Amino acid sequence: IPKEDKTERLAFSTEQLHTMWEHIDTVPDLKYVLILCYTGMRIGEMMDAKTETLNLKERYFITGSKTDAGKDRIITIAPEILPFFDDFGKGEHLFFEGKPPTLKRFRATSFYPSLDAIGLDVLAEDGSHIYTPHCCRHTFATMMKAVDAPTTDKQKLIGHSKFEMTAHYTHTDVESLRKITDNLLSIEGKSKAK
Repeated sequence: IPKEDKTERLAFSTEQLHTMWEHIDTVPDLKYVLILCYTGMRIGEMMDAKTETLNLKERYFITGSKTDAGKDRIITIAPEILPFFDDFGKGEHLFFEGKPPTLKRFRATSFYPSLDAIGLDVLAEDGSHIYTPHCCRHTFATMMKAVDAPTTDKQKLIGHSKFEMTAHYTHTDVESLRKITDNLLSIEGKSKAK
């Protein structure tokens, strides 16, 4: 039986992330999109995160779901998104006061309207959204590619037990590929790229 054709997820580009940062003061719910992009959390993990797990001094909180590798994992907080946490942790749930919205409501009232406000809520021919909250996980995995760190640490951050899954989430572009070939060394150990 042939595999069902799945829609390929996209990652937000560096330019799109810059656009989000440029509008953070006028479109406050973009902070949720950026938090998802800079933490690699699944949307449900954001909903389930509890204030009691937050450690601002050490810049992390604990959440996770879906797999053994993903459950109860440490999510570190990038310096860029740390100021957002001034608005969080007021109740039981870290990111929401009171009961968190349903995933459908979050998408409809926060995620898509925020992207729409800055011109990024692009629809496919069938009317579906090209960018989904899960694209933020792909963005996180793609940004991690540029960081020189052990693969096991990267897997732990995103909550994958196998490198193959993390690799599936990582997107590439011509510039990234060119950086590799431009830095190849000749047999003599000298760089041919000048």
